[in-house]
Amino acid sequence: MSDEGACALRDEDGTTGPAVELDGMLPLQNGGWLGRQGNAWRHTDASGQLAGDQTRIYTDRGYFARLREWADDEVPSWPHWMTEYRIQRNSDDTLAVQEDSATNGLMQATGQFVPVPGASAARQVCPGVWRFTMKDGDRLGGGDGQLGARIDDYAWAEIESRPDLRVSIADNSHKTLIDCQGRRVVDLPALSGLTSDGVGFIGTLADEDQPRLWLDAALKAHLLPEGSRMEASSADGSLLSVRDAQGGMRLFNVAHQRFVGSAFTDMEALLTVGAVFFRDGYYGFMDSDGNERLSPQYNTVLPWGTDRLWTSRYVEAGGENRTQVTLHRLDGSVVARWMDATPGTSPMLRDLPGQGPVAELLGRTVETTQGSYFGQQWVDREGRTLFLAVDCQGTSGEARGGVIEPLQGKPRYHGAPCAIPDVVRASMAKLPDPAS
Repeated sequence: MSDEGACALRDEDGTTGPAVELDGMLPLQNGGWLGRQGNAWRHTDASGQLAGDQTRIYTDRGYFARLREWADDEVPSWPHWMTEYRIQRNSDDTLAVQEDSATNGLMQATGQFVPVPGASAARQVCPGVWRFTMKDGDRLGGGDGQLGARIDDYAWAEIESRPDLRVSIADNSHKTLIDCQGRRVVDLPALSGLTSDGVGFIGTLADEDQPRLWLDAALKAHLLPEGSRMEASSADGSLLSVRDAQGGMRLFNVAHQRFVGSAFTDMEALLTVGAVFFRDGYYGFMDSDGNERLSPQYNTVLPWGTDRLWTSRYVEAGGENRTQVTLHRLDGSVVARWMDATPGTSPMLRDLPGQGPVAELLGRTVETTQGSYFGQQWVDREGRTLFLAVDCQGTSGEARGGVIEPLQGKPRYHGAPCAIPDVVRASMAKLPDPAS
């Protein structure tokens, strides 16, 4: 039989860890610890032995009595809201407290307990700002337990995009915008709804059921025409997509304080420079002033970065309906066109060193007497083909190969020999400029 010793927990330095059965431990900044057995927190040393003041225990209502915590390397946040009790009797199997000694307060990172007289509950509502529940109304205060101003709000809601602000919710469910000291940051009409959207906020007036208030990044309020319903904002908040009273979709220019352009059915993409819209079964693009730079005649319109657009539509060529893909500037002018191509969505390649953004174009499969060929090419924002790749499927599985041809440099081959026929190159080439 082997003689096995008792297990021990050690840290990275080899120091023996707690030798006492504990359900949780919190490190203090003074080198001490708080150890929990059941619901009772007490001061301990690193080995779990009681240390410091042994006349008091602390409870935290956030714990189940026998819930055991996993060890981790996260630094605990301080302070903690706890209740202090004086110990009445303490033996090996019994710990009794004086119930009338209960005092609520904040346990500090140093292990010091700061009472907050009159507070029955507390929660942190902003970094360093606490909300204390008192008999005569809630009050704000600091992590040091010092009480501040009274507040009448029912609750505060965090705003992920603006950590310095909160949505204040009143007893009647009306909402407004406040800072972490509870002060209103902007005068607003009574609102039943207030949600963040991009750099600003969308609000619903208290006596209405559709949002039509836009609060921009500078917290300036913009009230849209009555009957409007705001749906989204551009990344910089300068343009809004709005459903008007007649049910049509409109583009609202915040700087101009008015709708721009004609109504449309739906919006595919809202950019800082305009919108891709849908009308009469086709897509188009209008700029921020409402000018339709691309009339609605395309099956798709896809933004590429901040200054290019891809379009595709069916055109008749050689007695067939074929797909024509075009790269446009934002003014609608044509950079380049291709036949029988599709802009790819693969994330494998988005930039080339020294070349900037690139886009993938997928060609069609071309059948020849030598077999099938499937081509891809990658183009820059000026429509130049930086390199192309062709899968040469041949007439049998054994004859399959491929080639990659860069704009400069030698081609690279894999598999069986692969020579690109002229008919395949022609199918992947740009179309002539219609103005030439």
